[in-house]
Amino acid sequence: MHSIRALLPVFALLAAPLAAQVQFRADLNGAQEVPPVNTDAKGWGEFTLNADDSISYTVRTYGLVGTAAHIHMGAPGVNGSILFTLAGGPSDWEGRTVPLTAGEVADLRAGNMYVNVHTSAHPNGAIRGQLEARPLRFGARLNGRQEVPPVSTNAMGVASFEVNPDQSITYDVRTSGLSATAAHIHTGKFGTNGGILFTLQGGPTEWTGRTAPMTNAEFTMLQENGLYVNVHTNANPNGEIRGQIVSSGVRYGYACPWNNGSAELFLNGAPYAGETIQVNIRDGVPNGKGMLVASLKDVAVERHGCGQLIGHDFRRTTVQLNRTGNATFPMDLPMLPGSVDVYIQFGGRDNTGAWYSTNGVCVPIVAF
Repeated sequence: MHSIRALLPVFALLAAPLAAQVQFRADLNGAQEVPPVNTDAKGWGEFTLNADDSISYTVRTYGLVGTAAHIHMGAPGVNGSILFTLAGGPSDWEGRTVPLTAGEVADLRAGNMYVNVHTSAHPNGAIRGQLEARPLRFGARLNGRQEVPPVSTNAMGVASFEVNPDQSITYDVRTSGLSATAAHIHTGKFGTNGGILFTLQGGPTEWTGRTAPMTNAEFTMLQENGLYVNVHTNANPNGEIRGQIVSSGVRYGYACPWNNGSAELFLNGAPYAGETIQVNIRDGVPNGKGMLVASLKDVAVERHGCGQLIGHDFRRTTVQLNRTGNATFPMDLPMLPGSVDVYIQFGGRDNTGAWYSTNGVCVPIVAF
């Protein structure tokens, strides 16, 4: 069992309720420029649509010296006009825009905005990335303790959810210790009951399928931990086990390839404080070893010819990959007084001795 509980005192000092807002991400490279730019420079951006429709932004890059950075209007593959000039540079930009109009918010949600970083060599843009709503992968752990009021039961369950391009949800809910009469996705924060949003298909122990598309308001509730899955039985018609739906982690940044491929890092499950999350590494060096590194800060710097996407590490875990270059293992998460984001990335050496690394993942550890 891998663990990051050793840094519990650090978490306890830094843990605080995460802001409830709509999140977007962008991964920047030269290939997205129109026309494409041949460059090793890369970057990532995090964008928050605030309650007043302004955008809080953080953009980090490496491999270039930027002269300016902007948010532009425009769909993928299309150049568009500048909407906002970003504050900062020459590699990092942070700030907050003025409020968007209703039409601009609609364009943002539709994927019709991009961030563009300019250099002296490429005044029209060296690297670019489309703003996309993320997270899109979610999970839940179901038990009787989360019911309101709590239910005494040995039944439990796990669930995974993925948001599709049309904002429908593909779901997989699996339970044990009960025979259910129905299962639903409800609206409601942790500790509160809410109305049914979607009836799930299947039962009496497993449900798989795809919902109708969510409205923008419903997608916002999902991103803000405002939906839960509830499983009903004859003995407990209002719900026997329930699980709050939370992000399974947010991918960001680009992998640094090895000499025969590109490795990927992603998570499955629900990162509740005091529980476990499943870590997955795919397409690394067969039978290779590497380090999974965790940090409380995300960065974008070049190191050993690769993009380092996390700050000073506070926890390193050695990972042995199997003969296909994969690894899957549970990671313990600490019990916290409040929620906190942790950033992880895997890296190692390929069979030529060169460094390679995966994308980064933001792990939003949620304390209810």
